[in-house]
Amino acid sequence: MKIGNVNSKYMRIGAVILSMLLSLGILSGCASHYIAAVEMAFEDRSAEDVTQDTEITTGIKATIADEVGAEAGLAVKVNVYEQVVMLTGKVETGDTKAAADRIASSYANVKKVISEIKVVPAPKEGEESEGSFVDDFLIETTIQASAAADNNIHHTNWRWSSVDGTVYLFGRSLSPAEKNTMINMVQNVSDVKNVVDHSYTKALPAS
Repeated sequence: MKIGNVNSKYMRIGAVILSMLLSLGILSGCASHYIAAVEMAFEDRSAEDVTQDTEITTGIKATIADEVGAEAGLAVKVNVYEQVVMLTGKVETGDTKAAADRIASSYANVKKVISEIKVVPAPKEGEESEGSFVDDFLIETTIQASAAADNNIHHTNWRWSSVDGTVYLFGRSLSPAEKNTMINMVQNVSDVKNVVDHSYTKALPAS
C-alpha cells in the first residue's frame, strides 16, 4: 500500500472522529475549520456546487423551522447533493410533511426533491413511540466511520439518513462497483433493517 493512501485514509478517519465529537458537543466549533479543509480534499463537486448545496441545506432547514415550527425543523432531515434534495425524518401530521415538501420544492436553485418523510402520529398515553433517536444516531455514525475508512468509497459524495433503522442512501457513486460496496456495507451495519437507495452513478470526467 502506498504511503499516500495510508495518510489519506487516516486523515479521513480523523475528520470523521472530530465530526462525531463536535456533534456530541465535546469539541468547540473551531475544529470545524480543520474538518472542512480535510473533507474538501476529497470533494468531487465543484466549489460552486458545494456552496449552493450548503446554502440550500441551511436555508430549507431554517425556513421549515420559521414557517412550520422549531419541532418540525428538528424532525426533518435535509440532505443535498448537486442541488437535489432528500428529505427524511418523522413528523406527526400529513400537513407538516406537505409543508416541508413545498418549502424544499420551491427553494431557489433546487432541481429535484426526494421526500421520504414518514408521518407517524404521536403515541397515545401509555404507548411507546416507534424507533429510537439513539439507534439511528449510532447507525449513521457507524456508516460515516465505515465509509470514510474504505478507500473504495468516496464518502464525501454520499449522503445517508437512518429513520427507525431504515437507511436512505443518496448522492453519487463513481462506479457501479462503488455503489454495491456502499450498499453492502450499510446492509451489514448493526440494527439496519432496510436500505433505500436514491443514489446515482456518474464517473469523473477524463483528465
